[in-house]
Amino acid sequence: MDSFVLIFKGLQAYDFHNHFALPIFLKPVRPLRSNAQNTKKMSAKSKNWLLYGLIALVVLGGGGAATAYYMWNKPHDNVADQKADFKVSASELFSAFAQDEAAATAKYLGKTIVVTGKVKEAVLSPEAGTVRVSMWTDDPLDVRCELDPLSKHKRTNFAKDETVSIKGICTGYALDVQLTRCVEVD
Repeated sequence: MDSFVLIFKGLQAYDFHNHFALPIFLKPVRPLRSNAQNTKKMSAKSKNWLLYGLIALVVLGGGGAATAYYMWNKPHDNVADQKADFKVSASELFSAFAQDEAAATAKYLGKTIVVTGKVKEAVLSPEAGTVRVSMWTDDPLDVRCELDPLSKHKRTNFAKDETVSIKGICTGYALDVQLTRCVEVD
C-alpha cells in the first residue's frame, strides 16, 4: 500500500506504511514559505489564457443577456392574424375527441381552429381576468373557448343560444375540449 494513503477515522489518521497513528492535530505541518518563494511571476501564456477566458465569459454573458431580453420583449402572436388550420362545428370537434382522443389530439393539438356553435354560457373569470365561452355539443360536456386577454375584442358578452364563430388554439381534451387565446371571427 502507498504510504501517502490515509484513512481518517474520528480524530485519528492512520498511516498504513509506518503502522502508527497520531491525532490529526499532531501531524507535522509543512512550514510556511516566505513571500519571496510564494510569489511567482505569471507567464505570458497564462496571462493570455486568463484574458481569453475573461473575453469568452463576457461574450457568452452578453449573448445570454441579449437573448433573454429579446425573449422577454418578444411581440405577442395575435391569433386574429393567424390563418385557421381547421374550421369545424363545436359538435364535430367534441365528437372527434370523444370517439378517438389520440387521433384528435394528433390532428388538432396546438393548431389554430375556427369553431362555430351555439353559446351555452359566457362567464367572466375574475381571477384570470378573461371570458370563457362554452359552446353546446351533443353531449353534456362542451367546447370551452377562453378569450385572449391580450387582444382587443369587439365584445365580451354573448347571449345564450347565440351562434358564434371563435378562433383559438386547441390545447387538448380535459373532459371538455379546450381552446385558448380565442377571438371572435365574422
